[in-house]
Amino acid sequence: MNQFDLREWWLHSFSSSERSLIQRIYQPIGTGDKLPDAFLKLHKSAILGYLSNLATWLNKPETYAICKKIIEKADEFVVDSKDVLDLHYHWQNRLMIYYRNRETDPAAMDKAIESCEKQIQIADDAIVAFRKEFGTSLPMHKGFEQLSIIMEKQGHYEGVISICQKALQQGWAGTWEKRIAKAKKKIVG
Repeated sequence: MNQFDLREWWLHSFSSSERSLIQRIYQPIGTGDKLPDAFLKLHKSAILGYLSNLATWLNKPETYAICKKIIEKADEFVVDSKDVLDLHYHWQNRLMIYYRNRETDPAAMDKAIESCEKQIQIADDAIVAFRKEFGTSLPMHKGFEQLSIIMEKQGHYEGVISICQKALQQGWAGTWEKRIAKAKKKIVG
């Protein structure tokens, strides 16, 4: 089955007012397809990226409950995804959503850390995909960056050094040397 119908999920997961709010907020440029019509046209391989992106439009404290439902639905399609860049960006979007809401959702910090780790786990494959798609230079890697920030705040400076060295060795854009030097200073005291 190439097409996947999300209409039932759309109708049963969100109230009428939530659906209206999502439709007001989600205004992608150039697609022309409004929700829920866009759900009728999605190829199963495109659902992860679509839902993950949709969730980022609602990543605000006042719409977090809706955003969370969407990112959780996107999580269901991770196993079937064959596109490493969709996975890379899904984990990035997921970590940004949960990290932003870590103060109000007791489970959010663990989910943000898990997202960082998942994005880092596929980094080697993502490098190949990025270079094939965009050329030789790599973008910033949010998973490495955010995990190093979290570790620094927790006082795990050796972990910061290890994570940043790995990101640096792999060639991800970022201020890895600066982060490594800062962590080494904290270890020395």
